Amino acid sequence: MELPRRRGPGFDQVLLSGTQVGVSIGRTLSPCLRATISLCVIDPAYAAPGTEVTVLRGRPGTSQREIRATVAALPLKPDHRRSDVSKP
Repeated sequence: MELPRRRGPGFDQVLLSGTQVGVSIGRTLSPCLRATISLCVIDPAYAAPGTEVTVLRGRPGTSQREIRATVAALPLKPDHRRSDVSKP
């Protein structure tokens, strides 16, 4: 999937069953996850990890594209750098 290159932030609608439940405020390619990830602000009632949503990419009045997405908790990748050194 191509990432649009436009100036300023891009805000896309996050939909659940056609109803807007949030806003995507950025996206990037993650080399570690080998996937596109997006930071979104979602209504807490729909923010449970595993919830399947649709991101409506593009501005109203222009060509728009629906992209399937799944809500995930942060961090997206387990952080194994930190360990409890006080335990044997």
